[in-house]
Amino acid sequence: MPVWTPVYSGTGTASSSGNTQWIYPTWTTGATTTITSGPDGALWVPDQNGVWQPWPLAQVTITYSYDFSSWDNAQQTPEQVAARAAERAVQRREYEERQARRALVTERAEALLLSLLTEEQARSYRAERHFELQGSAGGWWRIRRDGQAGNVDELEAPRGNRIASWCIHPYGGFPDADAHATQYLALVTDEPGFRAAGNRTPRRRLPAGMAA
Repeated sequence: MPVWTPVYSGTGTASSSGNTQWIYPTWTTGATTTITSGPDGALWVPDQNGVWQPWPLAQVTITYSYDFSSWDNAQQTPEQVAARAAERAVQRREYEERQARRALVTERAEALLLSLLTEEQARSYRAERHFELQGSAGGWWRIRRDGQAGNVDELEAPRGNRIASWCIHPYGGFPDADAHATQYLALVTDEPGFRAAGNRTPRRRLPAGMAA
């Protein structure tokens, strides 16, 4: 949906204020428009607070031009425009390269996690977006796929109700699957240590089928 874009414009002949004004163009993508107010008319313009006010004039003609696609280039030389376009092209290429690297890292992290899980756990992680495990001290847990913070649920029993959520994850912007692998390994090797280090939040009881 278009938005009102202010264009700074100068006044023509004798105005009551003698100042330039903010004029808001109509719903188009670009144009040049002339507005004329006669002796009996008043031109409505927004004040400094954005409130539209009548602007009584003896006679005034205001012309403004705008083009949303090239407004940033209005005061630039052709060389500057070309340099900016080249800079944007470099930024776009760098962004696409970062996205490609992120996708590769995410894929590798998920492959590592799945290699640690049983066939049923891997299936559940992909299809149901969580998997369950038994900790080293006998507790039952559910690690949810979305996110890293507060995504570990403490369960009453296998496929049981959630009784609390735990927040414990590595720092440093790791892929989610790497964090899930860390949580998994911590639980199956040192469940008491996981409990000691994590932040526990009691939750309403939530069945496995509603793991969210």
